[in-house]
Amino acid sequence: MKRFKALLTGILTAALLGVTVTGSITANAQENAGSITVTGTTKGETYTAYEVLEYTAVDETLNKAAQFTDTHGTYKVTEEWVDFFTGSEYGLSSFITNYDGEYYVTGVTDANSTAFASAIQTGSIKYIASHTNLTVAGQEVADGSTVTISNLPYGYYVIDSSLGAVNSTGLTSPSVSVEEKNVTTPAPEKEVQENSKAAETFSIDESNGWGEWNDGQIGDTVTFKTKVTLLPKTTNVVLHDTMDATLSYNKDVVVYYAADATGSDVTDAVKAIASVKTDGNGFTVSFDTSYTENLTNTVFVTVVYSAKITQDAQVNKGQLNDTYVSYGNDGTTEHDRTYTYTYDINIIKQDENGAALDDTHFNLLAADGKTVLKVVNNSDGVYTLAADQNADNVTDDIVTSSEGKIKINGLDTGVYYLRETQAKAGYNMLTDDIKISISGTVDSANNTAVGTISATYGEDNAAKIGNVSVKNNTLYVVNTTGAYLPSTGGVGTTMFYLVGGALILMAVAAFIVKRKAAV
Repeated sequence: MKRFKALLTGILTAALLGVTVTGSITANAQENAGSITVTGTTKGETYTAYEVLEYTAVDETLNKAAQFTDTHGTYKVTEEWVDFFTGSEYGLSSFITNYDGEYYVTGVTDANSTAFASAIQTGSIKYIASHTNLTVAGQEVADGSTVTISNLPYGYYVIDSSLGAVNSTGLTSPSVSVEEKNVTTPAPEKEVQENSKAAETFSIDESNGWGEWNDGQIGDTVTFKTKVTLLPKTTNVVLHDTMDATLSYNKDVVVYYAADATGSDVTDAVKAIASVKTDGNGFTVSFDTSYTENLTNTVFVTVVYSAKITQDAQVNKGQLNDTYVSYGNDGTTEHDRTYTYTYDINIIKQDENGAALDDTHFNLLAADGKTVLKVVNNSDGVYTLAADQNADNVTDDIVTSSEGKIKINGLDTGVYYLRETQAKAGYNMLTDDIKISISGTVDSANNTAVGTISATYGEDNAAKIGNVSVKNNTLYVVNTTGAYLPSTGGVGTTMFYLVGGALILMAVAAFIVKRKAAV
């Protein structure tokens, strides 16, 4: 009769698989029973033990050919788990030998015992999910950080939990302890799209402007994406998303794409079992347990949604969007967050002697140099970009305060234009627009940002009437008096020069004609 070439006896098996054996084994190993204590458990979660290998004594009948060199005992595959160990899918068949129609564990050594235990642990997740009628050896609900499953025959067990975590251990002594594996739902991966990319063809590809933060101006629509991991055997999986009041959720979340660990597109299947619900200024997406419990591969789900930057957006401080996943009976992941920033510009209007000029009027224009942007007047000289450009309380008239100051909140990075529309009486009005560029610098540790400005007045700073400069991130705009301007301000002296020049030319021409006539 064929002998096992690498028989794994009971005591050796227990040692290799990290189990301490105490006491003696009776002639029938199945008469022995013990308990498995799982530490690090989550209160309220259910822990289920499946016996995958039974620990059996090596008696004279089994050992009639003297093929077992140690007669204490050995592991034999339980009937319901034969396909698991002997099939090619889980990589365990090389450890199993068929002897008279029964399957025994062989071939485990110090070098490969960890791989053997790991293959059982990871493969059993899928096997349990696809075999719903497996015999349960024991089941308990954790009421704290430990749970004990008792009255288990000696054998080798996988411990499944409602969190989706699976562990494995041998039981060849009255009691063993095993720490719960943290194979639990990972935190969602959340990103926000930079507005400059949002205008392009939409894609969830990482190269399309996605990151942990973005910036935009009040009234802009901001797009988010969140990747959720659905593990096999998990239950009650819910994505939670909440936004600051300075972001207004557009109630448009969709399951955009889903793929399993093999790369197969399962978007339609996930859409069919995902339930969306608005929750305050945010939402939840619940994934049907009948789907997640029966998964045999991990599934990665990307949801996409948007929000609008509101009138109350904070300047130079991130508008928060927070997300996390709950699962099982009381499990939650870590939170993932994104931040959206807006900026301001500060302006001081002076004369050439540094005196403040009040009652000077401006328009703010978009980067195209044509679109006049409306603002809300918060207080003397303080304005905020209007989220609703057509609202009744908005204006395009931005006026310096009694101290000659203007502050405009809620701006994006990029280019704006400032156009003077009326100078203070007695001063010459600027002849060119001021081009203002804003660049943002974010302090991710404190979730704050600074918008740094630069300015150009006229083409290549060539404008001659008045001047601008930037000091300490403040724009200084100077109006001048003198020969250039009419007494009430206005278009300046150019027209007078033109008319005067024309009159002189006419006088010279008349003189020449008259002189020729006299000759």
